[in-house]
Amino acid sequence: MNLASINSYLFLIGLYIGNLINMICFRVTRKKTITDNSICHDQNDFNIKWYKNISLIRWILITLDRKLSNQNLSIRYPFTEILCAGLFVSSNFAQPTNLFIDSKLLSTVSGCLLISLLLPLIIIDLEFLWLPKSICFAGIISGLMVTLFFGLQTNLGDGILLLLNHSLASFLGFILFISLSLISKKILRKEALGFGDAKLSSFLGSWLGINGLLISISIAFITAGLFSFLGFITGRFPITRVFPFAPFLASAGYLVWFFGNEFWLKLIIKL
Repeated sequence: MNLASINSYLFLIGLYIGNLINMICFRVTRKKTITDNSICHDQNDFNIKWYKNISLIRWILITLDRKLSNQNLSIRYPFTEILCAGLFVSSNFAQPTNLFIDSKLLSTVSGCLLISLLLPLIIIDLEFLWLPKSICFAGIISGLMVTLFFGLQTNLGDGILLLLNHSLASFLGFILFISLSLISKKILRKEALGFGDAKLSSFLGSWLGINGLLISISIAFITAGLFSFLGFITGRFPITRVFPFAPFLASAGYLVWFFGNEFWLKLIIKL
């Protein structure tokens, strides 16, 4: 199968997973389970045709069909699906550092799993300043399982060392952010980093290892600081305003996964 065909399949799968992410975000924030049918996006969700459950298709139909113009659908839903589809395609070009990956298929599948877990955290934190522990814990467990799987593809000794590295990174990520949260609360008299950020840091540590986690945290703090500074000088919000940190940390984590540690280390050295 050629590269274009693979990317086309990844894009279509990404659209479908993006739709599931929309559903997860909608239900988790309302304390509902994924299989709970007591709520849905629309009262007719169970009667519409399957392809209209894809928000992108439904949004296009609403836009083009005057008969459906009275239906409201937030642009966020199709945007999430397109973003997820694009990220799924990008995972086919990722070059993660710590996992001794010889198989492009396994690398791509792992990247898609990482995206599927990070994206709902970004969306929920942007809207509610909250990170569901169920998704964070799923990220930690899946990261360690992926690490163990790939570690066992090499010799046993290297596999054990790799798993220890990622397990330690997961633990250190959690402790680091809890410590920063306590320090910031004592100095600033308010909580600058939440418990959810600590869980997300632990999540990324299980996937990226110690070096990858430290690079991700550095990128996240730099970009968040620039965002805060630009918001202050443009008058959009005061510099003391609380804004979600998870989108910066999660995005940085995927960028480190995508480009690999070496790319970022060389970039940092040049700067």
